[in-house]
Amino acid sequence: MSLGLALMAALTFAAPATAGSVPAWIDNHTGRHLGGARFSHGSSKCKVWNYDGNDDSTSHYGSYRCQKVTVQPHTNTGTWDDMDAVTVFSSSYYYIRWALPHGRWAPYHKVSAGVYTRIHGLHTAKCYSGTHVHCSVV
Repeated sequence: MSLGLALMAALTFAAPATAGSVPAWIDNHTGRHLGGARFSHGSSKCKVWNYDGNDDSTSHYGSYRCQKVTVQPHTNTGTWDDMDAVTVFSSSYYYIRWALPHGRWAPYHKVSAGVYTRIHGLHTAKCYSGTHVHCSVV
């Protein structure tokens, strides 16, 4: 088998970062550093407002063991670099919303900087610049 075919086969059949789950990731289309987190890894604590992953601002706050990761400006965490949450640090807050069925969107939620928003499964947090960062989870 040629090196090119071997590499393609390895990429095609690579296992997700977390066994038994489908990875989520962060697309940072801003000029700012964002924060990503992997839950149940590392020794840091992450404050999360929607640990259940709902697009409901009444979901409980909690502090969870996590590994914090910096997402550089104008980059992404990649398909197999699983992220469980996103936050910003460069302003006092950010906005986040979720895609709903039939091409609709949930309203934006205002979240304090440094507080993480949970993202699940095949979802991607796509974040864009403005006065404050706006992220859409698709």
